[in-house]
Amino acid sequence: MTIVPEELAQQAARFAAAHEMTVVPAIPEATGGLVADIDPAAMTLDAFLALAGRFGGGLLYLRLRRVRDGLPPSPEFARHAGEAGAVELAFVANGVLHCWEQVTDWFDEWEGRSLEQRGQEIADALRRDVAGPAPDDSGQDREDQRAYEEYQAMTEHQRDEVIDGVVGLLLADPEFRAAKGDGQRHTIAKRVVRSAGVNRWLHSAARNAAVLTAAARAGEHHDVITGRLDELAAQVRDGEGYRAAASAAGRRRAVETFLQELADGYWIPGDIREEVYARTVRLGRTG
Repeated sequence: MTIVPEELAQQAARFAAAHEMTVVPAIPEATGGLVADIDPAAMTLDAFLALAGRFGGGLLYLRLRRVRDGLPPSPEFARHAGEAGAVELAFVANGVLHCWEQVTDWFDEWEGRSLEQRGQEIADALRRDVAGPAPDDSGQDREDQRAYEEYQAMTEHQRDEVIDGVVGLLLADPEFRAAKGDGQRHTIAKRVVRSAGVNRWLHSAARNAAVLTAAARAGEHHDVITGRLDELAAQVRDGEGYRAAASAAGRRRAVETFLQELADGYWIPGDIREEVYARTVRLGRTG
């Protein structure tokens, strides 16, 4: 059977319109929650949509994945530039993110090669870090060489102290805690590490340590929240921000604000926010 992701996406959009569901053009991150990956060979799109219509709380997540320029620059994929090669659908029910995906053979191969290429770039970068600065035509760059010599002279304990200091600095930063996932955290960490005057040969280790620590702490908060969904939904419903909101968008913002404050400022993934919101709405109807 030929897979045409855009036709499947259109079918899903028509279903959503017919059943008064809102289509969200993204797939929520499942950080801290459970995920049910449904094999399309075991469940058809029609069956998945029926489940979403019944249990999805009025929200259907939909994303098309496309070939992007530059990865990899292979002539055999050039004709697919900009073309959708995969469609992803999801809904959240009872704190569980339910996912369904169809991928074309050619897109699967393209993504595989892209990952291999990126992996090689990372491996090359790691080798350069270990080897230290390489000389150019004019000899060793003095500033770069000084930083490397300073790094080499540091004990392991001294390096760990620097890294721990950066981790503490970033975890105290509300912007860093509120970042939406590891990608944004790396961007913020890169800026902070540079401005803090950290030895350049410790930049990568410091960023990675901070991002991993933040992800772990955020995950702990997410676990607590997902274990208290009904209780928190009741608190949101009775809260001033939720009661004062005049629209669904405002009520969603009230839910997000409430949960983020509860999680010490860490970003709350969409699947958790939407589950709490859906339970709050149901409580409002029944109570």
